[in-house]
Amino acid sequence: MTTEFIIDGWSASGPDVTLHYHSGEISFAEHIQFPVDVETHHTVERLLDLLVIVAGVSYAKAVAPAVVRFPQIDISNAGYRLVEKTYNEGMREFAFHNGLPLTTAFVVADEPRGADFTIEALLHSPGIPLIPFGAGRDSCVVASALQHLQPTLFTIGLNPFAQRIADTLSLKLLTASRSLDPVLLKMNESGAPNGHIPVTAINSLLSLITAELTGHTSVVMANEKSASRPTRVKDGIEINHQFSKSLEFERVLGAAVDSAGSIVQYMSVLRDIPDHHISRAFATKCLDLHPLFMSCNQAMLRDDSKRSKGWCGQCPKCRGMFLSLAPYLSPARIANIFGRDLLNDSTQISGFHELMTDDSKPFECVADVQEARDSMRQLLQSPAWSQHSVVMASRNLAEQPATRTDEEQGDWSNTTFDADIRAFLGQSA
Repeated sequence: MTTEFIIDGWSASGPDVTLHYHSGEISFAEHIQFPVDVETHHTVERLLDLLVIVAGVSYAKAVAPAVVRFPQIDISNAGYRLVEKTYNEGMREFAFHNGLPLTTAFVVADEPRGADFTIEALLHSPGIPLIPFGAGRDSCVVASALQHLQPTLFTIGLNPFAQRIADTLSLKLLTASRSLDPVLLKMNESGAPNGHIPVTAINSLLSLITAELTGHTSVVMANEKSASRPTRVKDGIEINHQFSKSLEFERVLGAAVDSAGSIVQYMSVLRDIPDHHISRAFATKCLDLHPLFMSCNQAMLRDDSKRSKGWCGQCPKCRGMFLSLAPYLSPARIANIFGRDLLNDSTQISGFHELMTDDSKPFECVADVQEARDSMRQLLQSPAWSQHSVVMASRNLAEQPATRTDEEQGDWSNTTFDADIRAFLGQSA
């Protein structure tokens, strides 16, 4: 049976915004706190309209399958396309794991209502960029490459790793927070449908609103090219864990923000850079950040009792990051970062092989299969790494033929910050 999920709108007071939803007799209210007071001029109001609809995925999943309606909110055609993409492609992983139809688990029933308010972005000056900062390798590379512009780093929720990196780079850090409705958490505990949501879509809108409120003229993401490739293909339908980090989503969100009348540019400056170039730059040019960065999801869990104190060493994110950096660091150096040598632990073989296999690639933000194979192939040729147990056990997988070519990866996206990024990565113009 399909349920109606109604997005009722938002309310704001000072730095606090409340998002309102209901389904039948169940009501939800999510509380967001921005780092500054929310001055609700027309552009911010239109961005908040997009936020309340997009953030609704957190609650709509608990009553799935669902028809999504927002009868009190007017959005443009570009905004409507963003909403459709979020609830369709963005929720396919959730549908896949919950046995729901991949393309119709959520049906956006309302029509676009409202005009476009396009304002040409300020392309003549980069201004001060706002960098959504998770404290991982990619965002560290972006922050380091743009450090001379004194960008502002931005987190959703307190992140001690991000704070230490901001202090090391002498950069300002702003923080917003999200408080999910306890009703949702109780429903999850009682067995309501649960699973992955396109959280980067929500975080990106929070970043864009913060930029609009604080006078930043760009939101600079660290999403790389692997985010545009599907994690799985089922019955000819692509399922992408990282859809809200993909180039397609970036373009759709950028159009929606532009149609809301915002001058803030939204871009990812790593979009067309090979994974090994990012790893090499981090390994050789971000030495002070090696003991500070963190990409392990277990270290970021909401529940303190389940959170690891550092790299857990047992998850796909740890393995993926270890594999991407190993070609550019000695075994001793990388073991010092992660607390152990994952590639010389035979119990890790199956986990590393999943990173290099199309049918078992983890639903995580990790490099694509070919990039993982490329890294392992480099290690097989390295005297320092070739005799490690995982490396020796991976030869057959690493040497399988490529499933794509570099020509399929696209060209530089020509963002405002290309020259800075290219210089940091040692790329020629």
